[in-house]
Amino acid sequence: MLKNDMAVRSPAHAFMELWEIVAGLSGFARTTYEDPGQNFKDSIDFCMQADNASEAYDKVRGVIENAVKGRVRSGVNGILIVAMQRIDWAFLKIHPRVQNLPPALATPTDLPNWLREQKSQRIVDGCYLRDEEVRLICRGPLQRLPRAEFSSNAEDMVDMFVALAVAPNYLERGRRRIDIDQVVIPVARSAGISSGGDPGKEKIAFVPIFEDAGDLHMSAEKIEKQDFVDFRMAPGINAAKILDTAIRSFAEPIDIVLAPELVMSEKHCDEFASNLDKAPLPTIRMILAGSGNTEAISADGIPWNEARVLNGRGHEIWRQRKLWPASLSSLRATQYAIPHTGSSVLEKNAEGECLVIADVDGLGRCVILICQDVEARPLAEDLIRQFQPDWVIVPILDPGIEPGRWVHQRTFALSNVSNARYLVVSSTGLSKVTGASQPVACGIAVGPISASADGEDAGRVFVEAIIPSGNAIRLSTITWRAPGWQLTQMGTGVPLPKHQK
Repeated sequence: MLKNDMAVRSPAHAFMELWEIVAGLSGFARTTYEDPGQNFKDSIDFCMQADNASEAYDKVRGVIENAVKGRVRSGVNGILIVAMQRIDWAFLKIHPRVQNLPPALATPTDLPNWLREQKSQRIVDGCYLRDEEVRLICRGPLQRLPRAEFSSNAEDMVDMFVALAVAPNYLERGRRRIDIDQVVIPVARSAGISSGGDPGKEKIAFVPIFEDAGDLHMSAEKIEKQDFVDFRMAPGINAAKILDTAIRSFAEPIDIVLAPELVMSEKHCDEFASNLDKAPLPTIRMILAGSGNTEAISADGIPWNEARVLNGRGHEIWRQRKLWPASLSSLRATQYAIPHTGSSVLEKNAEGECLVIADVDGLGRCVILICQDVEARPLAEDLIRQFQPDWVIVPILDPGIEPGRWVHQRTFALSNVSNARYLVVSSTGLSKVTGASQPVACGIAVGPISASADGEDAGRVFVEAIIPSGNAIRLSTITWRAPGWQLTQMGTGVPLPKHQK
């Protein structure tokens, strides 16, 4: 039996029950069903006008059960699928996407009570309904148009509906279970996100924080046969002050501020949040204040690598722990002057067990994949395909973030499974350790492979964020749909290196 805080069944339950049946059909059956006709559609719509959830559910089920009697297979399939479509369209009335519509097309005021209850349920629980394995959610993205039905260049049930999707309660990184925690963040002056100006044209700021070779302290340790390295900002380097100074030096409103991986300890993040509380920056909507070591220690005796998201008033919105600690090759460890005895050196941080999906009103569905997490398989692709986020935020620690390197390749590959926008932020100090030419990018933004259906976005776009040498303001900004973007192209033609004898 489906488990939910609501004591009675509603059309949401009917959708979930039908999903389980229709998901078992072949793609051929889902695309060759017999249309049951307008009278059937009108009957389902009429049933959902009932205020009482249980009454609406019973009426919908009754219409379906009567309609399938005596039908052949394609007729039955059509009744099930079209009933789901009508329920889906009912939920479109409370979908966050309608917030961007003109007032005449926005959420109607004459919603039945059961639909109002479902809207409240999502705010409390992050989803409309859940059982032990799956949940009924708003189909993403929340701010822009969803993918077309055949965006996968094949039939895929994920892309059948406009307002609803059934998604898993957990994902897997290898064989390790990663639970999903879905939250809804409202537009609110203090505890939520402030309202923005122009959806689709968001301004993003990238703040590297760690820019000089000596700013990061890398402490090596051997435990049994394995080499580890602990990354922390060097003593005397105050990441909270650096981030605070950078964003206060920029006068324009910013939708999202991003700082990179392993630059902001929990202690320094507390200080940064306190600074914002004392002197708020209401023109900044959301801040990923980098990631760093927690004060808490895992059962293995090591801290987590945790990112924290704040609003412009210093209020904590959510936290995300890295799920899959990375390793350095022997060559890379040698470049960084990290003592080691084996073929790889592991990041000395614990593995997170939960992934937060934040539905942020006015910004959209946000997920954070810290560095190696974006490479986690099948987790990263399953997450993005099933939940269709608006934003995938990837803070990393790397010597370079320029186009063509691993993180650009990976985000470009993942951009084929959703309409998400990818934001990657990196520090730049390691580039000086490896002798890279300066200045280097501290951020890169990657758009979906397919152009948007409304014609506002081209496909395969990307742009770098670079702070010019000597620039007093230590951040770089990009704006979506502004001039200066390029297209990602994959090509061949580079000669193979000659054999070294």
